[in-house]
This record gives sequence, C-alpha cells and structure tokens, in this order.
Amino acid sequence: MGMLTGFIPPTSGTAIVNGHDIRTDISKVRENLGLCPQHNILFESMTVEEHLKFFALLKGCSWRDVNKEMKHMVTVLGLEGKQGVQSHTLSGGQKRKLSVGIALVADSKVIILDEPTSGMDPSARRQIWDILQWFRQGRTIILTTHFMDEADILSDRIAIMAEGVVKCCGTSMFLKKLYGAGYHMIIEKHPNCDVETLTQLIQSHVPTATLESQISAELSYLLPFDESPKFAKLFETVEISMEKLGVTSFGISPTTMEEVFLKVGKEADEKKALHNPTLKDLQFSIKSDIPEMDKAWLNMDKDLPIMDKMNGFSSILLGSSNSIVEGHRNDDSVGVSLGDINGSVSINFNKDLGKNTGFRLFHQQLRAMIVKKMVHTLRNKIVLFFQLLLPVFFTALALLVELSKPSTGDEPTLKLDLSPFGRTVVTYGDGTNGNSFGKSVIMKYKDNIQGQDTTYWDQTISDNIDNFFLSQINRIGIGTFNQKYVIGENVFTASSAGKTGIQVLYNGQPIHGIAVAVAKTMDSLLKYYTDDKHSISTSNHPFPQRISDESNDVKTVMTVDFTGFLVGLFLMLGMAFTLSTFIISLIKERANGSKHLQVVSGVGYMPFWFGNFIWDFVNYLMPVIAIMIVFASFQTTAYITNNNLGIVFLVLILFGWSQLPFVYMFNFAFKTAATGMVVVSMINILLGTAALVTRHILKFVNSDVNDIVEWCCLAFIPLFNVGQSIKDIYISHGYRDYCDQKSNESLCQDSCTGVTCFKYQDSYLAWESPGIADY
Repeated sequence: MGMLTGFIPPTSGTAIVNGHDIRTDISKVRENLGLCPQHNILFESMTVEEHLKFFALLKGCSWRDVNKEMKHMVTVLGLEGKQGVQSHTLSGGQKRKLSVGIALVADSKVIILDEPTSGMDPSARRQIWDILQWFRQGRTIILTTHFMDEADILSDRIAIMAEGVVKCCGTSMFLKKLYGAGYHMIIEKHPNCDVETLTQLIQSHVPTATLESQISAELSYLLPFDESPKFAKLFETVEISMEKLGVTSFGISPTTMEEVFLKVGKEADEKKALHNPTLKDLQFSIKSDIPEMDKAWLNMDKDLPIMDKMNGFSSILLGSSNSIVEGHRNDDSVGVSLGDINGSVSINFNKDLGKNTGFRLFHQQLRAMIVKKMVHTLRNKIVLFFQLLLPVFFTALALLVELSKPSTGDEPTLKLDLSPFGRTVVTYGDGTNGNSFGKSVIMKYKDNIQGQDTTYWDQTISDNIDNFFLSQINRIGIGTFNQKYVIGENVFTASSAGKTGIQVLYNGQPIHGIAVAVAKTMDSLLKYYTDDKHSISTSNHPFPQRISDESNDVKTVMTVDFTGFLVGLFLMLGMAFTLSTFIISLIKERANGSKHLQVVSGVGYMPFWFGNFIWDFVNYLMPVIAIMIVFASFQTTAYITNNNLGIVFLVLILFGWSQLPFVYMFNFAFKTAATGMVVVSMINILLGTAALVTRHILKFVNSDVNDIVEWCCLAFIPLFNVGQSIKDIYISHGYRDYCDQKSNESLCQDSCTGVTCFKYQDSYLAWESPGIADY
C-alpha cells in the first residue's frame, strides 16, 4: 500500500493504477486515490466537518458542491451529532469512521483501506460494511484486514500474504475449494448414541467421510467437496433415523476463510523451514473497474453446490463489482444489509459531483491549505501567544538597553546633597560639654538634613570615633554600613586653646561623599550666622568636552556601535524564537503521516508549500505589527525619525520572506515537533549571533576578511541580515547626529581612516556601509 500511494518507492517492478505507472506518474495515480491508513491521521484542532471539506477540496471537489458532499458523507457515516466536534474528542470508532469517510469523499475511484474497522464495535463494523458494499459500484477498493469474515463478505477477490509474499489470490469460493478439505457436518448426540454405528451410516453414503473430532456431545465429520451429490440422500437418511441413532440435531457448514488463512500460513511456515524460494517481482495491475473473473475460477465456483432450500443450511454470499446477491441466512451467519443507510441517503450519492481541474484545482487546493493552516493556528492558542510575546519582549528589552546607554555628550550638573544616596544615617556628636555655640551648630545641622535618619555619638562613652564606627560595622555589616553611613559632623572643644572646632565626617566609599559632607557643614554654618536668611546650594559642574578631544570621539564611536549591536542582537533573538515555531505543524504533519495523506488525496507540492508559506507569512505579520507598536511607543529617535520606522517594517517583512523557507528546510530532519523547534531555534541563534559578533569585531580590523565574512553571512544566514540592518540603522543615525553637533568634519568624511571615524550615508537604504540595501 505504501508503494501504491507513493509513500515508499518500489525496489523493483512496478504497479499500474488506472493506466498510470507508480514509478513515473504517481501524481496522476493520486488524482483519483482515496486512502485510509492503519492509524488515524487526523488534525486534532479540526472538526469532522472541516476534515471532510478539506480533503474533498484537495481531491478537486468544487466549492459549490463541497458542503453537499460533506453533509452526505456525515449522514452516511452516522456522525451527524459530531459534525462540529474537533477530532481529538471523538472515540476510537468514530475516528475510524472519519478516516474511512476521508478516503471515500469526493468520488475517489481507487480506494485503499488499511484495516478500516479496527477498534470498532460490532454495530459500527457492520455499518462500515454496508457503506463499503454500497460504495464499491464503479470503484476499485483494496482492503487489508485480519478479520476473515470481513474479507469473505466484502471481497470479490482475496489475496493472502505470508512473509511479505502473495501466496494465493482468487475468489472466496476458489480459495475455499483450493485450500479447504470440504464441508463440516456437525452432529449433536444423546449420551446413548453409538458413534461407530453413526460413522458407518455416514460412510455408507459418503465413503470418504472422516470423523474430525468428538468433543463431549458434539461430533464433527469432514465431507469432501466432490461427494456433494450424495449429501441429499445422507441428510434424508440421518433425519429419518435421528431418534434411533441418538442424534439430537445436525447441520453442515463450508470451509471458512479463517481455515484457509491458517492453512496458507502453515504452508508458508513449512516452506520457510525447508528454505524454499519465494515469489519475487510480483506486478499488479489495478484498474478502476474490476475486470472479469477468470473463467476457470468461475467454473470452479459453479461446481460448488449452493443449498439454499434445505433446513439448517446457509447460502454462500457471492460478490461482484456491480451487484450483490444475498440468499437465505441462519442466525449464526454474518450478513450485510444493503437497505437504506440511516434511511436518508440516495443510491445516487455523488453521481453528478463536479470536480475541478487545472488552475481551478490548484487555486482550490491552495485555498484549502490556507484554511487548514488558519484553523490549526487559531486553535493552537499557546503557540500563537508565544509568537506574539517573544518578539515583543525581546524588542522592548533591546530598546530598554538603548535608553540606558551611557551619555556621549557633556556630563550634566550634579547637585551635591544626599538625594542620590537614598535614606541614609547621619552621625553627629557634641563634645563641647554644653557650649551654646556647639548646641546651636548641631541643631542647624540636624535641621539641614531633614528626611534622613540620625544617630548620636556620645563622646562620654567612647571618645574615639573610630571605635564608634567599628561598633556600627559589627552590628549591621560592612556592606550596609557603606550604603547607610555617608556623612556626619562632630562639634568639639580643643583642649589646648579652649576653642570650639567642627569635624566633618565622611565615608570614602561613595562617590562625591566628601563633597556632600563639606557642603552640608558649610550650609549649616551659614544658616547659623545669618539666622537662616541665607543658605548655600553646592553643585558640581563638569568641564565641557573639547571638540578636539580624541578620547571622547573614541568613546562615542564605541558607545554608538555597541548600543546598536545590542539592539540588533536582542531583536534577532526574538525573531529566531518566533520563526522557529512555524516548523511545528510541518513536523507534526510529516511525522504522523497527514502530509502523505494529503498528497495521496491529490494535493500537489506547489499548493502544499505555497499554502503553508502564505498563511505563515500572514501569521508572521502579527508579531511584526506588534514590534512596530513597541518601536513607536519607546520613541527611540534612531527608529522614528526620517521615515525610519517604515524602513524597519520593510526589513522585518523581507526577513520573514527569506527566513520561512530557511526554517522549512529543517522540517525533514526531525521526528518530533518539540525537538525540531528547539534545535532550529538554537541553530538560528548560534548562527545569527556568531555572524553578528564576528562582523562587529572585524569592523574595527582593516582587512579583506571582513568583506568575505560579511558576504557569506548575508547570503546564507537570514537572521544575520535583520540583526545587522537594525544595528546599522542605529549606527548611521548616531553618527549623523554626532557629526551635526561637531565642527570637525574630517572625522565624518569617507576619506577618514582609523578607528575614530563617523561615516554615515545620507540614505539608510544605500549599498555602502552603514547602509542596509545589501542586507
């Protein structure tokens, strides 16, 4: 079956299906092919209705007929109440029904069913038998099964395989005569029955009859086929002498297909043990209409007696491609009712079904693939959520990095107070023994540090300030001490001169600590002497940078370049994860066989891949739009001025256009979707990051290697292109902005050489670096 559907290439030989060779014209074979695999191949997120519509469209059913076709098939399958239910909620039997419906929908002429009734209850199995009996008219149905009654009832011809080789092929009657020993006469006896006398009576009519088994009150005799003309007299004699012979009841049954199957298997095992050669290079010719049976086989069938009027016997069901003949059956026989299925379906089902060809079929299959992908995407909300979240998160992170970049211009004025340090503990002490000056200065100092905690140093307990601070360090730890204890003040009396002095205390760890300590003390003294009429506000004004300061130019180059690199890198990471999620559905379809089922149903590779690409690209636009909203929200100058936001949008669009096929290439390498997504993400990240870092480093090296590496990266790594483009947009804007503020034009000219150069392009889409046209 795998070779007939093109799933497995034949190692030798070939097969002809409707006049088309499976080796050279498999696409023509699939145009009228329906397949029900052994295992259910269904889309979990699609409903019963959507499955039938989807595969009907793939097989060429026109849009105007697809709803009618779907409704009829739902009715035939008995799934009316499950029409809008997603397939993963169906029972095992209902899934098999749906798989059979997919194979039958849209008037497929050649139908391949691999154990279609496995997992079904008896009622559902009989319903499928009815459906297949009905659908066989005008079609060729190939069915595999281990249920021998199913093969006996449904098949015109039966082939039995053992060890991968066809051992026999023919009608049910032919195989039964070929491998069966005859009829089985089953007799139920009384305890007083004389088995020997009964056996002699049977052999007097049928000399070659033999006693097969004697189990409790049941006897089984084997009556050869060629003795069938003598059966009527035998049965009449037994029936007349039942009481005398001690017989309660008797009946007869032909050889079953199960016996034939077991006998063929036994012979195959014996041949294998003897190392006999097996059949090779078998070639089948399968046609839309079942050909006429071999006359010799038909003659053999005619030689078999059919006893349809004798009490206790069942007739034999014969089938053809055009009609079914049903005779009388007893309660133990397996029959098929060909009445109206569910009482609502016409025998002319899909007789006038319209089918598209050519471009209309291509357009229809393309549309069906897009709808399938859309349904799968919208119902897989977790993947959809991360497709939006990850790029937005990494873009926001990139722009936050840009906001936190160090300044390259003149440093701002810094007011010297305690506000940059947060809430601190200010230490003060009064060692003047009640001196009014000392008390007043300390009070002004305390008023001047409002909003801060204070601690009092009592000199009567410890006259050494170092010991006091060491005790605080032991109590709270050195780290907390450096954060909390920044400044302080101590007023004391000089013992030698009897004068009052002020000691400024500061912590050397915090930057500007000593300047803040002196400023607070000076401000307190001024307020004391002017009775709060004046105060001092101290600020640190850095010297303005000189235009010719080369170190500042180098700093600017490094800052702009590194910031642009980080923005490009973070955005690249977000896009790597997002694009990798588009491989999930492709791997699932290939791993579970649904892709093969679609191809067998008639979809070509062009509509399959174009349909996937079109919807994935539309789906990709959603995170792109979200990214543009983030760029607009942050108001980053480099990306919102001079129509740069439009350029960013163009870069992202072209990146998706190139990255999707790049991702698609990897779907053949993985068997599970989760592994595929993770590995593809890592490959993209490693390749993209390595390329971006290498290019960033080589930029500062005057070497031809830079050009070679850049060409290789932009040609084979799409992720590098988007990262480098975002980076160069930022760098070009940063250099232009810096050059507009400076008068040293030599650093901004193309003739500039060395590290300290601010080369930019008037057009961001220029081919020369830092233009992004070549990316």
